[in-house]
Amino acid sequence: MKNKILKVSAVILSILCGLIFILSALTKLFPIEPFEYTFVELGLSNGKDAGGMARGGIGFEFACGGLLILNLWLKRFTIPLVAFTLTAFIIYLIAQILHYGNTGNCGCFGTFFVFTPLEGILKNLALLAVIAFVYFFH
Repeated sequence: MKNKILKVSAVILSILCGLIFILSALTKLFPIEPFEYTFVELGLSNGKDAGGMARGGIGFEFACGGLLILNLWLKRFTIPLVAFTLTAFIIYLIAQILHYGNTGNCGCFGTFFVFTPLEGILKNLALLAVIAFVYFFH
């Protein structure tokens, strides 16, 4: 009985994490310009390619969310990919704090929800903990 509850909880948490990824992608999409500017600001784009990079990043977040919602290839592919992505976001946010301080919007949810970089790190750590639970109990 306990194992069944843990497995059902893991499925529900996987779906909730997927919904968070999709919400994050949607909130970056409208408006997309601040997210595009992030790529220019980081020096990853000259401005011409920023739109494509932003849309690619948003598509990647949608894909991660969809894979989590559908519970596809969780242990072999999806959870390692999501964990790597969250870790990369945490490293980026730590660099933001070291360079600019804990000010401004981390961009986790576009301009819809404003998070400081530290709040973004805490959100990502919480998601990593949930993803770890899903990995071990799904």
